[in-house]
Amino acid sequence: MNVTNSWWQEGLRLYPPTKRIHRAVPTEYTNAYAVVAADVEWCHRNGCIWGPDALKFRPSRFRTEREPGEYDAPLTDDMRHAFMPFGVGKHQCPTASKFSYRAIIILVVALAEKLGTRESGAKMRFDDAVLDGNLEALLPSGRMDMEGWKLEMRDESA
Repeated sequence: MNVTNSWWQEGLRLYPPTKRIHRAVPTEYTNAYAVVAADVEWCHRNGCIWGPDALKFRPSRFRTEREPGEYDAPLTDDMRHAFMPFGVGKHQCPTASKFSYRAIIILVVALAEKLGTRESGAKMRFDDAVLDGNLEALLPSGRMDMEGWKLEMRDESA
């Protein structure tokens, strides 16, 4: 389970469900509220926190059990505090503790089963560019960025 957890945690680090969390807080001197924002995406991708490879998909950074010779150090306190894909404290998503993580694992397994391996599975296309090329490159992550995505399933009868 440790390997599975590290994969979805790294996925949520690079692609959090909510990039920013906005809250209205009362101001000290008036009855007005001030809007403050937590930039979750910035916290998850900050090289000062996650290291020079912060923009690379590297699930091993979340592994709690290390294999002999693995170079990854355990997560620092800064990393643990910066990782907040479902919010934090009283503003955390109510489903975050159990349901969200289980739903992600079920979704990933179902997708992997349906899409197959790189050799046998579907091809991802973004307009005319194939996304299967550079596996370390960040995917486009804005809503508008994903409009041109196409999933081409292989013909199983061939």
